[in-house]
Amino acid sequence: MRAIALMPLIVLAACSGAEADQKADTSNLKMEAGQWEAASEVISVDSLDKTPPAIKTAVGDKATEIDCLATADVAKPQPALFVGADAGECTYESFYMSRGRLNATLGCERKDVEGDIQVSLEGSYTATSYDVTARTQTYLPGPGDVAIGRKVAGKKVAAQCAAPDPKAAPKA
Repeated sequence: MRAIALMPLIVLAACSGAEADQKADTSNLKMEAGQWEAASEVISVDSLDKTPPAIKTAVGDKATEIDCLATADVAKPQPALFVGADAGECTYESFYMSRGRLNATLGCERKDVEGDIQVSLEGSYTATSYDVTARTQTYLPGPGDVAIGRKVAGKKVAAQCAAPDPKAAPKA
């Protein structure tokens, strides 16, 4: 009789142990090095100062980019992996990536836009994929401030990065 009464406790302890094992599995989760493909779609464009946006984009615009995640960067991938090369030269102002969650803020500079551009990222990741929402907001000295929302889904597509095409024009 006592054995039957203890069964729920034993089952509960076993489940708690399995849950702890699952958490332990993600505690050191990192993205895998290799070639990644990111597909993004603009989901919102809002003028912040009621003037035409300085960054030209429209809801529904889509883009696909290929990027390389180096072994040295798996704990903190280069910003271009999440925001693409079109975002400009970006650096992390804050960065959190742990247990499958990603939150970051980036400061970006673009040659075609004078002023500050800030991008916030929020989403999730696994070793071979990620899904983030990117919100870009401009702080310009003149008119054209804009807030742009994007959904970005990335996936690892190859274990090795493709060699750059020597015939391809360098990015400006």
